[in-house]
Amino acid sequence: MVAVLTGIGALRRADSFRVVRARYAMGTILEIEALGTDGGAAEAGVAAAFRAVDDVEARLSNWRPESEMSRANAETGRPFFLSAATWGSLTRAFALARETGGAFDPTVGAVTRADSGRARPDAVGWQKARLDPRDRTLSFAVAGGAIDTGGFAKGEALDRALAALRSHGIEAARLNFGGQISLFGTSRPAGRRNDLGVVSIAEPRATSQRELCRFSAGDRSVSTSSQSERPGHIVDPLTGAAVLFAGSVTVIADTGTRADALSTALFVIGPARGIAFADRRGIAALYVVPRGAGWQLLPSREFPRLRRSV
Repeated sequence: MVAVLTGIGALRRADSFRVVRARYAMGTILEIEALGTDGGAAEAGVAAAFRAVDDVEARLSNWRPESEMSRANAETGRPFFLSAATWGSLTRAFALARETGGAFDPTVGAVTRADSGRARPDAVGWQKARLDPRDRTLSFAVAGGAIDTGGFAKGEALDRALAALRSHGIEAARLNFGGQISLFGTSRPAGRRNDLGVVSIAEPRATSQRELCRFSAGDRSVSTSSQSERPGHIVDPLTGAAVLFAGSVTVIADTGTRADALSTALFVIGPARGIAFADRRGIAALYVVPRGAGWQLLPSREFPRLRRSV
């Protein structure tokens, strides 16, 4: 991969260092801003974070034919032995499918995967995939079953990147992975000085970056789902059809994996039922809904106070 340098380590106030690096990963740009008291440790932590993301991509990519997930999807009729890391990834993903009643469902890969000319809507349904703990295998009850990792792999990559940064003694960090943001150390002095915890929401139009509002997210992950850049790419697992909602939904959660999956689920559910769903489960969610020529902001009860920009 080609690394894109967007900043260099520099001595800052209070003898702390700020390192900013960006590079292409998992089909988008990952930018890491790390703050620490030791420049060498900060650089090492950022490098380790990128390696952690590479590991997730090597295992879970739907677009690399040599990835573990692609090989599992290509297996026909036999259980596929999973590595311990990928077993954990799928176990967490299927737990979220169960929690959302299938609104988020990684088996939607039977419809969305790259070779979708062989789409099998009848193979969609997390209950139709089996994770066998006895021999750590994945199998499908219906021919054509496949896992789409698009709703959780980026979130998991953020979680593992944060863990790598913490292990190197980073004081505070902000990771922006194609619009999903993960944060830690926002209440520490370095985090407060750099306003790491402030996140903004733009209107969901591919041709506009106009900010609608901002809020303080704390040490959590923020994921926004919309179809402004790729219309029709989010599929309703229950119907196999593209979701028609033209707005966006933002979710704040304790982990990147959870934020990633829940924003997908709530986009599928839509604002009419999604706010009630979020309120029942204590989910911090914000819908941006088209209203005439503008936008209506619909937050759940758990969402932080909004500072409107327009």
